[in-house]
Amino acid sequence: MPDWNSISNAIQEAGGGSVDVNTVRSVGGGCINSAYSLKTQNRQIFIKLNAASKLAMFEAESEGLIELARSHSIKVPEPLCCGIAGNDAFIAMENLSLGGSGDAHQLGQSLAAIHRVTRCFNGQPLYGWTRENTIGSTTQRNDDENNWTTFWFKHRLGFQLDLARRSGANGQIIERGERLSEGLEEFFSGYRPEASLLHGDLWSGNVAFEPSGNPVIFDPAVYYGDRETDLNVLVAKNNHRGLLRYLRCGASVSVPQRGGCAPRAQPCGDGPPAACRRALRNGPASERSRTLPL
Repeated sequence: MPDWNSISNAIQEAGGGSVDVNTVRSVGGGCINSAYSLKTQNRQIFIKLNAASKLAMFEAESEGLIELARSHSIKVPEPLCCGIAGNDAFIAMENLSLGGSGDAHQLGQSLAAIHRVTRCFNGQPLYGWTRENTIGSTTQRNDDENNWTTFWFKHRLGFQLDLARRSGANGQIIERGERLSEGLEEFFSGYRPEASLLHGDLWSGNVAFEPSGNPVIFDPAVYYGDRETDLNVLVAKNNHRGLLRYLRCGASVSVPQRGGCAPRAQPCGDGPPAACRRALRNGPASERSRTLPL
């Protein structure tokens, strides 16, 4: 049984108002955490609970939401507090009213505006972030690197391959990952993207609309990297409509092309619609999209 008195006290101390514990209701919140809503005298609050050992996950989520909010580009839930209550770690945030469809053009422009927020050091892109966070429940390393290929290999592909090996994976998946690793330097040769602010886990389940039609994003895995990684998540999670919105309504208007760099690879298998495939495939005539052999 969650310690609602301790959680309520933390919410009140954070300025969320006095909580009526009789209003606590279990709600849907994904497969990783338990989720609840409750009321104060002036707002609805959304609560996520997990084991006390997961406090760092919630702290990173709170900081990620704050980082996205600082871009002044798109609505995110306002985090109020996080901590430990009894045997549970918790995060409390604004409970937004979501549902229905919204303004696709605004979503595309908002995502493009987020990606225009960049991070650098001594005039050079600085990939990573100030702390580790999680993607799902898996640790995501964000150590600073000034080379995108190095960052992506060490802290994304290489890190995931190490996790897979420690979990007993072998055979084709490891072989393909190693072959991909060997080709990265050549594949990204001459490519130096801006270190853009990323949501980091931008699948359709983490995008919604308020009744007014305004877009909202949540459950981030924030870091600074190549903006195309956010677009690739849209493709990988079959959110082809979201990618089309971005390409048609946002990126083409609001995001510089950065020296003519086009998306690196075409989707394979059950990819997006033809218009989306063309948008991914076609860049400046001077640069052709490529795929890595796997």
